[in-house]
Amino acid sequence: MTSPPLPTVVAEIMQITADKESSIGDLQKIISTDLSLTTSVLKMANSPFFGLSRTVTSLQHAISVLGMNEIRNLVLARAMFQTFREVKNQTDFDFSFLWRHSFFCALASKMLAEQFHLPSHDYFVAGLIHDVGKLVFIKELSIDALLQMEINKPGNDEIFTKELQLVDIRHDELGMQLLKKWMFPLNLTQSAGFHHGPHKADGDKTFPMIICLADHLSHLQSADDAQEKKSLMESFLALPYLGLCEEFGLKVSRQWLEDNDASLEELLAEEDQIKALFS
Repeated sequence: MTSPPLPTVVAEIMQITADKESSIGDLQKIISTDLSLTTSVLKMANSPFFGLSRTVTSLQHAISVLGMNEIRNLVLARAMFQTFREVKNQTDFDFSFLWRHSFFCALASKMLAEQFHLPSHDYFVAGLIHDVGKLVFIKELSIDALLQMEINKPGNDEIFTKELQLVDIRHDELGMQLLKKWMFPLNLTQSAGFHHGPHKADGDKTFPMIICLADHLSHLQSADDAQEKKSLMESFLALPYLGLCEEFGLKVSRQWLEDNDASLEELLAEEDQIKALFS
């Protein structure tokens, strides 16, 4: 299966932000070559969504205020939004569910990270790209194969079996391979690779666990009715690795799911404004 290349400007920004010897000036030089990206960074730097309350008027100021890692995260998120748009124009397959699920998961990840006092925008990006392996399937497979895979079915417990039958690799494994090829940070590759089994992740399991929780919360938001939502909750509460959550001081319960489901629904009221930041 062909792995798509990472956009050149994104690859360059990844290299700069990974190099401890790089400066804000180095990053500014790369971003300034792309007018659209410059505009987006300024827009993000002035957005309450990123927790800032000051007016940022220059690219240099934006980078100094946000920080190099935050800029990296914003550029990655923007690249992912654009990738979804490009794929939508290249295929007749309707993958609107996958796009909404990925966005819902990004918001849920940010929301949960804030509850645990973790760097929320790292988690926003991790949630947004957790199903990137499915995006590769959509680019590479026929519509018939995608329909057999039921790639748009929320909470599909049989998807791994169908993926292995059709392409001999699961979407989480493929996503991790792709992000490693793109030299993404370890926390993002682990999130993609282990969001269906955070207990299997190497080392620190915080990112995969948060993305796993966010993944299920986003499925609740996509349920067609109360009965389907109830069924999804029951399935989640029966997962064998929920004991891992207790290491974070979290006891996952029906009430916890209901409360966070309601909180996520409130966040989604701002969906259009948040998406506009990445245009």
